[in-house]
Amino acid sequence: MFSMYIVVLAIAFILAYSVTAYPEETTGTATMTRQDRLTGTLEKPDNTLRLLRSGDTGDDTANGNAYNEERASVYDTLLRLPVYKLGLKVALQLKHTPAKVLQTFEKIGIPPTVEVVLLWIRYVQKYRAKVGTSTVDDAFVVKTLKEFVSPKQLPMVFKAMEKNPQLQSYGKQLQKLSANSA
Repeated sequence: MFSMYIVVLAIAFILAYSVTAYPEETTGTATMTRQDRLTGTLEKPDNTLRLLRSGDTGDDTANGNAYNEERASVYDTLLRLPVYKLGLKVALQLKHTPAKVLQTFEKIGIPPTVEVVLLWIRYVQKYRAKVGTSTVDDAFVVKTLKEFVSPKQLPMVFKAMEKNPQLQSYGKQLQKLSANSA
């Protein structure tokens, strides 16, 4: 069972580092005009910043824009996220703590995108149902989220939780707790 966990993490590691952009072009951008969704508006369309490569650009603004992309790649949808889900299922069977899961994410270089954070929050809920809430309370989840996710990205995580019916009420609880602890 442990070897399966290692294989899943190795596959996730390989997938995380297979990129097409050159590493030295991490902050290269292309400005594209975003089309108005409604026809007949008098306002000019806004320019949208598109990064050649998302994550770890060394610039907080670029990182915030990278995680706020409106489009999702087929690669993420078909390969990366299912591998992460499989890894989290194995970790749940092995009863790894949520903190250990995030440490593993950081070790193998999985960027803290909104989708990854939502997967982790679902993992926390399943872990709490299996083990109990005594070791992983809401304060721990908020503290861990603030350490793993940048302050600019945290509101995006809460907004994504509001859109997800399974995480909506839990997201509101975490958002209140986060505001109170700030």
